[in-house]
Amino acid sequence: MIRIGFLMRDMLCSTIYDKARVKSILIIRMNRIGDMIYTLPVIRTLKKEFPFAKITVLAEPANAEVASTEAAVDEVLVYRKGRGLFHNRYSRIALLLGARRFDLAVSVKGGFSSFFALIAAISGARYRIGYRSSSGHILDKLYNLPADPIDFSRTHQLDACLHLLSPLGIGEHIRDISLRIPNTFLEKASAFFCKKGIEHRDNVIIMNISSNRAASAWSPERFVALGRALSEESGCFSIVCSSPDEAQQARDVSGRIGENSYYYQTESPLAFAAAASLCSVLVSGDGGASHLAAAVGTPVVALFGKTSPGIWRPHGEMNIVLQAEQGGVEAIPVKNVLAAILSAGLLIKKVKD
Repeated sequence: MIRIGFLMRDMLCSTIYDKARVKSILIIRMNRIGDMIYTLPVIRTLKKEFPFAKITVLAEPANAEVASTEAAVDEVLVYRKGRGLFHNRYSRIALLLGARRFDLAVSVKGGFSSFFALIAAISGARYRIGYRSSSGHILDKLYNLPADPIDFSRTHQLDACLHLLSPLGIGEHIRDISLRIPNTFLEKASAFFCKKGIEHRDNVIIMNISSNRAASAWSPERFVALGRALSEESGCFSIVCSSPDEAQQARDVSGRIGENSYYYQTESPLAFAAAASLCSVLVSGDGGASHLAAAVGTPVVALFGKTSPGIWRPHGEMNIVLQAEQGGVEAIPVKNVLAAILSAGLLIKKVKD
């Protein structure tokens, strides 16, 4: 009821933005791993603008771990879907926010979302930022510092996220998406590589065989063919990873590639990021793995099907995007991926005897 009172107060009274009043910030960023990675620049920019403000991130289980590594974040609240009588997501979010008071709420999403608008309202924040609907929506009024919509079909997610801050008049944005990996994950990955005799980063490929979307999935047979071809061409090591539910399939792919190919168990996003940081290049369908690798500075060959690379290509000049002319990622030939890796010098080509 208190939050509703704050909301009614702000809707009935004109809002004059006063930077000095911002002492507590709520960042709303649900969804997946890539979504949170491209929210990191927003968080860092806000921390620079409001150095003494407490920053809280509202996340979901899939992307909360990424937010938890960010030094500018003081608290991560993880929203989990309920069941039965406790399935109402708005009441669960209200309970999760509890008695916390926020001065600024930012709904970070590349476009208008009624769900995010309502979360911003539930937060009771004095100032609420989010994209207005391009066609006009009754819930636009829940944002008292709205951002004007842009052409989201031609705008990379990083730029779409940062544009949200335009109502605050911030002159310079931080575009850094780098991810800090805790030592425990790095030590585990390093120990695994050392045990397998992998000493140099310049000849190790990591392949993520999992995808949340069928159109973004490359078949196990194609990963096997690529691993074998790269082993023949460069004598490289292959690290095969997957989501936990596809672990056996990843083991099978690694075994079929043969010598110098190893399955590495990645039970979390940071476990994968640690392994990727020790490799020369990642090959993966578009999705969270490609953005994690980009965030730790590992070159990426990202395979795109129907997803727009203009919006979701991994950020960074060294990354390569291959897109199927028609259909999904499966239409991309192995030879094209092999050529992209070798021509870019991402692996050292073996000198033939």
